[in-house]
Amino acid sequence: MFECKLAEDGQCLALTDGRNDETARFHAVWLRDNAMDEATRAPGNGQRLITLADIPTDLRMTGASLSDGALHITFSGDAGPIAFDPHWLMANRYDRTQAHTDNPYRDPVPTIQVLYCLESSAAGGDSMVVDGFAAAQRLREEYKEWFDLLADHCARFEFAGGADPHLVARRPMIELAPNGELISVRFNNRSVLPLTDVPFEKMPAYHEAYRRLGEIIDDPSMEVSFRLEPGECFVVDNARILHARKAYGGTGHRWLQGCYADRDSLLSRHRVLSRQLAGA
Repeated sequence: MFECKLAEDGQCLALTDGRNDETARFHAVWLRDNAMDEATRAPGNGQRLITLADIPTDLRMTGASLSDGALHITFSGDAGPIAFDPHWLMANRYDRTQAHTDNPYRDPVPTIQVLYCLESSAAGGDSMVVDGFAAAQRLREEYKEWFDLLADHCARFEFAGGADPHLVARRPMIELAPNGELISVRFNNRSVLPLTDVPFEKMPAYHEAYRRLGEIIDDPSMEVSFRLEPGECFVVDNARILHARKAYGGTGHRWLQGCYADRDSLLSRHRVLSRQLAGA
């Protein structure tokens, strides 16, 4: 039913569906990034356990074969073959035309996030934030063509926590207003779905852009770190600020309580209070 063939010295695989004689090409880095083996994906929710930075830039496929209804691919540097469902691959192929249609009218991603510290008696666990707009601007200054790729093509993100919930969004990693103003950065390697909105000929460069943005975000010079003490909280714009926590250990506990609010409600309240104070 299916046929496969490696090309470009293992950089590309062509998969043909014999039922309709359709052929789709896939790059090695795309396939490795979207592997579903237990070393790559967490059981239960399917979140990634690796980042794009963990995949070598010179990755290639050293073998590909079809058996028992699965496509088995061996990658350079991996211990053994990884199995892919060929039907899933064809359903998620990006080697095709209709790539920029059906963008959602709005995205319900929460904007304002509040994290409140209730207890912090364990060593470590400092909070860390990175300005996503500054990271995107740095990418634009270094490689404008890579910035444009992340801004021009949608990525898809998913969280499926068992039977409920099942959340999906489809937006560019770097979102711009019509006048070019930065309005949002979405970067979460764990929950990004297979990239299907990027044309085949642009996929290698897109992965390089994605990788470089991750490197910029991970640059220690981009981060601000601080420790929250009980009774303290910090508020971030979730459409701009990336946050994480550093490792902690030893005895003690760390308890943060979080909640979300819409940015438009906060800005509305700010304008009302400003107007009232101006008239006082």
